[in-house]
Amino acid sequence: MITAAIYSRKSTEQDVTEEAKSVTRQIEHARAYATRKGWTVADEHIYVDDGISGAEFKKRPGLLRLLNAFDPTPPFQVLIMSEESRLGREQIETAYVLKTIMDAGAKIYGPDNVAVLGPTLGRRAAEAPAHRPEDQPGQARVVHRIFTMYAQGDGTSRIAHRLNAEGVPSPRRQGGRRGR
Repeated sequence: MITAAIYSRKSTEQDVTEEAKSVTRQIEHARAYATRKGWTVADEHIYVDDGISGAEFKKRPGLLRLLNAFDPTPPFQVLIMSEESRLGREQIETAYVLKTIMDAGAKIYGPDNVAVLGPTLGRRAAEAPAHRPEDQPGQARVVHRIFTMYAQGDGTSRIAHRLNAEGVPSPRRQGGRRGR
């Protein structure tokens, strides 16, 4: 059986309803995703940073506990996050953390939020659709490939041109900016 871990984080500065940014909601969605996949999530493999900016990397107890779990080997095979921005906002530090996770042998699943019909909570209900997690197959492979090309000396522009020439889809949503 596959053992999964969950990482959940929210910042206090997010401009969304309390319900929508809740770490509790992120964990519930991640547990449901793991259940659909037939994976097990133990409470000791849930890592949470509540009210801490994604720009902070040294003072996030949940992230530090997650990274320490990889020594000597991870006690789980899969890490579930609602989206990669939960891991961090600074590209270099986030890339390093992603590489650390992948190098330890854990796979990263980032179920992404996809609009579905239904009511939302909060005062912006009319403006925002309800969401559910949706698999992004191949996304982790693309991220790993980007890090590999960068480590081999390719610059970001060259990497982008190569991925565009191959028709690799952008992680950005059509019609708007990704949510936090």
